[in-house]
Amino acid sequence: MPFMTRARVATLSVAAMLFHAAPASPQNSAVLEVVGRGVEGRSPYRGGGRVKFLSVTMPTSIVHFEDAEKIPAKIEISYEVLQPAPILLDSRLGSEYWSLYNYTTGDISRLHSREGIDLRKRGQAEAQANGFTVDLSRGPSLKKGLCGIRSRSYFLIVDAQTNVWLDVCDPNPFWHSPEVKRELSFTLANLTDFALTLDEFASTWRPSEPFLVRLSVKDADGDVFPVSRAQITAQPESEGKRLAAIALEPVYDFMSSPTGFYKGTLPKTTAPVDALNLEAKVLAQTPMGPAGRMVTARIPYGYGEVERIPSVSGFFESKLRRSADGKIIETRAIWVHVRDYATPEATDAMIPRIKNANLNVVIPIVYVRGYVTFKTDKLPMEREVPTGFDPLAYLIKQCHAAGLEVHPWFCNAYFGAKQGESHGPGFERYPQFAVVGKDGKPFATVASQVPADLHNPDYQKFNVDIMVDVARNYDVDGLHFDYIRTMTDCYCQRCREGFRKHFGHDIEEATDEEWTKWNQETVTKIVRDVSEQARKIRKGIIMSAAVFANLENGARQGQNAPQWADAGYIDVVLPMDYTMDTFELRKNEQSFLDAMKDDSKLATGLSIYVRSGGKASSRDPSLVLEQLSMIRSLGIQGFSFFCYDYLSDTMLDMLRQGPLAEPAIPTFRLKEEPPADGNKL
Repeated sequence: MPFMTRARVATLSVAAMLFHAAPASPQNSAVLEVVGRGVEGRSPYRGGGRVKFLSVTMPTSIVHFEDAEKIPAKIEISYEVLQPAPILLDSRLGSEYWSLYNYTTGDISRLHSREGIDLRKRGQAEAQANGFTVDLSRGPSLKKGLCGIRSRSYFLIVDAQTNVWLDVCDPNPFWHSPEVKRELSFTLANLTDFALTLDEFASTWRPSEPFLVRLSVKDADGDVFPVSRAQITAQPESEGKRLAAIALEPVYDFMSSPTGFYKGTLPKTTAPVDALNLEAKVLAQTPMGPAGRMVTARIPYGYGEVERIPSVSGFFESKLRRSADGKIIETRAIWVHVRDYATPEATDAMIPRIKNANLNVVIPIVYVRGYVTFKTDKLPMEREVPTGFDPLAYLIKQCHAAGLEVHPWFCNAYFGAKQGESHGPGFERYPQFAVVGKDGKPFATVASQVPADLHNPDYQKFNVDIMVDVARNYDVDGLHFDYIRTMTDCYCQRCREGFRKHFGHDIEEATDEEWTKWNQETVTKIVRDVSEQARKIRKGIIMSAAVFANLENGARQGQNAPQWADAGYIDVVLPMDYTMDTFELRKNEQSFLDAMKDDSKLATGLSIYVRSGGKASSRDPSLVLEQLSMIRSLGIQGFSFFCYDYLSDTMLDMLRQGPLAEPAIPTFRLKEEPPADGNKL
């Protein structure tokens, strides 16, 4: 059997520092309350249904690759119906897909299945999906390699009697847990002929210390891929005697991604182990059906010897940039809602927790739906604020005393909300700012949100003035754009005339490319005007923007964050990358890294909440750590958490004890200073 040289083993052992066993998900994360979202104009499903997921398994760990659009693998879902309802849960049509990541190629594909989780009867049950089909409209076709189903988007709610779909609901956190990610990893290969090999080994050969071995499959095309799940045992021999067998465990990296390696621990013996007899068993889905395969190997004492196998780590230890005096350089921000600082008591309770988490920037919302949290005669104060209290002034004073920066957050286009016949106080005072729909009626909505028309020069001036006024009247460290996009298309007479003058034809004939160009020119002007005027008033002020994580979607509504950063209008670009899928996050963030000239201006917006059952709650801290690990591994020098409401004590403790154990200076404050020697990323 082939083994690597000792030199190769020593190199691999360094990677073992990235392996860890993630903490288990909270128990209640397994329960799904079936509450619909009301998609495509439907009334939201409120017909009940509550189910607890017990386990999900894929019996085979190697699957035959023949069709680039189908996976003939079966999964089994065990669950308990806690509250019956006349529905099934499925993922067979469109947005309710599974996400498949190919660890070998880096592709992210979308899959559909017909699992038919039946909620009609109380008690435990099992559902099976006997294969997956690829949704080519949402991602690439399949390729061979080590793969894993990482998450799912929605459940399709189906009427059990008519088989007609009713709505979709958010999945519960169970489907994004490390346990599910690991169990749904498998290898796609041409299994018309194949062989297993135990092809790499590393050990110190000292008693009670770990050893590693890798399992691979060589397929009919001669391609070799890791195998992520197998039963592997090691039978040690010492002084001619066979000792108790050792069960090996698969090894995963900091994102619960399989490595193909398995780990065991040598027995505690006085005499050295003379040899290890390895045996690996695998169940494969071949063209002829499921088939078991086995491979054995004898490893003599001293083979693949290394000085040490590093201890297991629960977090990817990126080498962060440091200043000349040794301080970490990393932007660590958090978005804060009105209720979190509307009163002195709320502010005083919040700031110590933010400081204790070793964050360094507070981004409080100050302008949304026609309300503000600062003194101005242009708009009314938010209703939660006590009469006479200036929440922004108090927040700035307390944050500065604690060594925290404050960057007020403006929802630029989000000027109103539809509540009955009301559109909010902003539009009551300034109805002329409203977006007009294609039907010619003002106050066009996006869900319950009512945007202002960013193409309206009067609203542009109003928007710029109100942001610059805050820079002038308050001791702020920065200004933060959000909803800095058109949100929807405006068809008012002014827009019609402006568009026709610009492009030479009616707005109804506009292409997406023309909308993008027109919107980007307008939105960029607002960003530029605020930036230039604010910097004349307040030296060193930092401009930042929350933008879509998908560059193409943002562009259609006028965003061009890489260009804003390159032109110097923006100091920090914050993509709102709130996905539960860490590989989707990596793909999105890499697109910004590729598009921006100065990577130090990128910081990632990370969600710390999950929505399920019509409610939002704090994410499992292990997923937050996983995603923070990911952005650090890309060299991104900052992040912002959305939002403070979901910074649970458990999450705060894990951050403080792990990746945020040391305080840091915001990247934008020391980006011109060269890092200390030896501390470059």
